[in-house]
Amino acid sequence: MKFKKKFDELSPFKIIHHNIDQKFPIHVEIDPTSTCQQDCIRCSYKQNIDGKRDYIIHKQNARLPYDKFLDLIDELKTIGIKAITLSGGGEPLIYPKIESIIDHILTSGIQIGVITNLSTKIDTGLLSKAIWVRVSLDAASHKIYETVHRPKNQNAFSLVCENISSIIKKNDSIDLGVNFLIQPENYSEIYDAARLVKKLGAKYIRFAPVIATDHIDYEQLFGECDSLLQKSLSLIDDQFHVFITKERFNSLKKNKKNYSYCYKQKIHPLIGADGNIYPCCLLKYYDRHILGSILNDTFVNVWQGEKRKDWLSKLDVDLCPPCWFDETNLFIEYLLTNNPSHVNFV
Repeated sequence: MKFKKKFDELSPFKIIHHNIDQKFPIHVEIDPTSTCQQDCIRCSYKQNIDGKRDYIIHKQNARLPYDKFLDLIDELKTIGIKAITLSGGGEPLIYPKIESIIDHILTSGIQIGVITNLSTKIDTGLLSKAIWVRVSLDAASHKIYETVHRPKNQNAFSLVCENISSIIKKNDSIDLGVNFLIQPENYSEIYDAARLVKKLGAKYIRFAPVIATDHIDYEQLFGECDSLLQKSLSLIDDQFHVFITKERFNSLKKNKKNYSYCYKQKIHPLIGADGNIYPCCLLKYYDRHILGSILNDTFVNVWQGEKRKDWLSKLDVDLCPPCWFDETNLFIEYLLTNNPSHVNFV
């Protein structure tokens, strides 16, 4: 049977291809550095998503020691980690020797993804060897980009667009997508951004609400931007997709979870620029969610250690902040359920 082209890069059902009961994670996300060359107006790491944040990581000038970083990659390879995402924290591509780090991951055979603002000079040929790259853009014009991202480089918007085109020219099969966080300052450019991203050759644009601690009346905002979101869907074809991530819109309201356990932390932990291991992106850089540190221990020892066991024993999903992995956790719990109801009535 010939299947239609599926734009399933963001599917919550990927876990079906893996063993949920395996000893170690499938995917590890790493922040190489806490430094960033931009000052986004609603940077999630400057906000208190889960109560009072213990420190602002951007102010720490933290970064993983190069030798430790190399050792970490080797250890993750040894224990069977399938994928590494370089993220932030800060901007991963301004980490010193980042090209050497990317090359080491590629040589190890671990698949790599990158979340970046892409407003820096980088070997786009090397970056094009990643499985995917997702670019934080949030605008369709220099003016709005400056307003939302507040970059140090006044030519940043043009550089991002040039880098996107360059990566795609060097590998037109790469899953390069663009992220657009909807907020009051940029929603008017929703359709224009989708059109720009398609013109640059990217595979998709993903629209999601910004997570902010300052009050945003999203009900009113969505009423104003919904027509633009719907208009952007008209750009979909066999080569380009528009994602409107409903689970992130749904997560804006803190509802009681309809699953009993967080499985996502088991398969996709994060390592911060401070060297600490955290259970998920929403709980990163809070002291009470530190599971251990790779600066004074191995990943394996932390993962199997008493501190993580203690954290797991206290885990209550109903106390978690709004989470966009609810669908993933719900799906995994269904897969693990013994004798679910009415399975033959498909």
